This record gives sequence, structure tokens and C-alpha cells, in this order.
Amino acid sequence: MTYPSEAPATLEGTEGRLWFRCRRCGDVLPERIWSEAEARRITTQADIAALSAREQTAAAYSAHPALLRLQELETLRELARTANARIYINFDKAVQPGDEKE
Repeated sequence: MTYPSEAPATLEGTEGRLWFRCRRCGDVLPERIWSEAEARRITTQADIAALSAREQTAAAYSAHPALLRLQELETLRELARTANARIYINFDKAVQPGDEKE
């Protein structure tokens, strides 16, 4: 079977149903199946593009950790604008449990 992105030849089927014939391989598929395959192809292309963008973002963050910290600070700023948000931050990371000063 070929990919639906190939330009199909349209055939009129029985009972008013629409069929598509692939011009390259000659497969004949009903419109519903052809449409599902086309939707799957578009979704897969979008997923691949999203993964590629995430890969580029990860490379940028690993090369420049300050960018990741900047993103964290921007997220905290957005959370601070929400009245119901509860933010718990441990600013004193050197203090271990049990080492609290009285």
C-alpha cells in the first residue's frame, strides 16, 4: 500500500460511494479509509516536527543552562499571578532536614 499523499484518481463506486485509486500502485480504497490514512499521515508528520523541536530545545538547554533557569523564573512569575497558586520553594538548599536552627 502506498501513502495517501500521492495524488489519487477518483472513481465513482456503487451506491454513490467514492473510491480512490492510487496512481502509483493501483490500490483502490474507499474514501473513508483513504481519509483515515491521510489523517494518520498528517498526525505523524506533526508528531515528528514536535519531536524535532523538542530535540533542538533540549540541545539549547544543555548547551546554555541559563536558558533553562530563565524558563523556570518565567514560569514562577506566571504562577505568582494566579491568586490560588501555592508555591513552595526551598531557597536554602544547603540546610538538610534535622539541621534547622531554632
